[in-house]
Amino acid sequence: MTTENLKYRYVLFDLDGTIQDSEEGITKSVAYALEKMGINEQDHEKLKRFIGPPLSVSFKEFYGMSDEEAEEGMRIYRERYGSIGWKEAYIYEGIPELLNKLREAGARVALATSKPQKYTEMILEHFDVGRFFDAVSGADMSEPDSGKSGLIKRALSMLGKEDMSSFNDVVMIGDRKFDTLGANEVGTDFIGVSYGFAPVGELEALGVQKIAASAAELEKYLFVNE
Repeated sequence: MTTENLKYRYVLFDLDGTIQDSEEGITKSVAYALEKMGINEQDHEKLKRFIGPPLSVSFKEFYGMSDEEAEEGMRIYRERYGSIGWKEAYIYEGIPELLNKLREAGARVALATSKPQKYTEMILEHFDVGRFFDAVSGADMSEPDSGKSGLIKRALSMLGKEDMSSFNDVVMIGDRKFDTLGANEVGTDFIGVSYGFAPVGELEALGVQKIAASAAELEKYLFVNE
């Protein structure tokens, strides 16, 4: 298989809700942090809102925390997540095969995720999928509000893309509004996935036209004549 089979030369993926189902580890770690801060959150749907956006943003938006409180929330969250939470996940069915097919076709594949770089690399190694990625652009723990557009641009730079004035050969793939908004800001194409953590209708409300319900459907958007 050659690059002639590819619709995009550069393929960027989000991590949580796109490559892996991380719901258990994230929600349990958020609940742990909130409890330590005196908030007993029993509503699982509210905990799920933390999957995707930067943690500091979620603590401030959903619980009215100050910058200092959000920073403390992140510190406590990482006590649990850094110990066991990051392992409480699994790779979505068909994703390793899709990643392998992209690599064999000559695509340059990267992750652009708001998850800290440290945890992202641990996860990729633990689940044996790091070998499929040419670059990993994760968040810096010292910059808790890392924006998606910046992560996308850094991923492309790491992949060696020289022409940063045209993005016709680039696609970003993700499950949340933050992913499509970041792609729009940079100017890349975007493909959504509906098997992740977005509330029903979130991507459609932003005008996303291509939405895949599985890795098999995602493949059809990435290869010619699939």
